[in-house]
Amino acid sequence: MIEDFGAYILFGLAIVPITAYFNQILFFTFAFYVSAIPIGFPLNVSFFFSVVSLRFCFFFGSSANFYRRSHPPLQHYPGVTIIKPLMGVDPLLRENIVSHLELNYPNFEIIFCVESPDDPAIDLVQSLLQEYPNVDARLIVGGSGNVINPMVNNLLPGYESAKYDLVWVSTSRIR
Repeated sequence: MIEDFGAYILFGLAIVPITAYFNQILFFTFAFYVSAIPIGFPLNVSFFFSVVSLRFCFFFGSSANFYRRSHPPLQHYPGVTIIKPLMGVDPLLRENIVSHLELNYPNFEIIFCVESPDDPAIDLVQSLLQEYPNVDARLIVGGSGNVINPMVNNLLPGYESAKYDLVWVSTSRIR
């Protein structure tokens, strides 16, 4: 019995230089150990789950190292146009618009699009534009009238007047 166990150990260690992936090495080596230990089923099951746990720890540890790498700061920040279609005033609209006006990004513009000149959101947007005069933001009233979908009809004039190539459409649920 001991000779068989030694053969498993030697065979398990012989896999190490052949296989390139650490988790496969770990799995095959411990799989041979588990099959060689004649102690019983409960020990084999617990040993198997400990091997699986080690594999997950190795995987998550290596992925954490990948995402933890420091990236050099950008030399050029691309310009972004944020188009915000508005229709009516919901309870959190002011906080929503303020969160866009206080973005920490150097190169963006915000276009507020309102379809009707009677919309109550116009007063709110105009007051916020006066509170934040240093933000590149403007209000466009009136849809294009060429599109059947009301939201797209509201967005189209803002899209046509966008200053930058990157366009972000921000509905009322995006904060």
